Amino acid sequence: MCCTFRCGPLPRATPRWWMKRRTGGAWEDLRQCNDATEDCFRDKLRMSPRVFQEIAEALSPLLQRRVTFYSEPLQPDQIVVYTLYRLVSGETYESSTCNFGIGKASSLVALRDVTTALLMVYRDKISWPAGVRKSVVLCAFTGKGFPNCHGCIDCTNIYINKPANAPSEDYYDRKRRFSIIVQVVVDLDLRVLDVFIGYPEG
Repeated sequence: MCCTFRCGPLPRATPRWWMKRRTGGAWEDLRQCNDATEDCFRDKLRMSPRVFQEIAEALSPLLQRRVTFYSEPLQPDQIVVYTLYRLVSGETYESSTCNFGIGKASSLVALRDVTTALLMVYRDKISWPAGVRKSVVLCAFTGKGFPNCHGCIDCTNIYINKPANAPSEDYYDRKRRFSIIVQVVVDLDLRVLDVFIGYPEG
């Protein structure tokens, strides 16, 4: 006790049970910079590293985290890649968090924050119901077991001949054909709310 007062307080160690050790998994695979990364991105995220980088850079200012005493914050690109993987794969929180070395609580916050950031940054890409129609659609989807659902969105590929003078990798899809993507949003009555055509699969 006397030694403690004379030498000052002992350095505080971070309690081990307050934070979960982060492992690599899919996140480390996607961070590698080689030819295999291109296939890995297309397999796990259905997009090229270039497209992912554009999205991550656009969302990054909205996803900055504070450094705390207990741990380093998750980086914006890790939060974005986790959320995109979760949305693409449809995996449960338990299985998807293990692949990215983050905890379940962090994954829930990441999904909410990235979705909010996507809607803010890319608000001109999707049209949703508004006013009375929005209330009707929300009630109907809730009755079918899908609360807070405004509509349904899906994408499909349209196969094309590669445009002249365009890089082939931009149009080469995961099924090894040249294609462009069509995104369609429909409402409760399957009325088309929005169609967007033209982005290459790559």
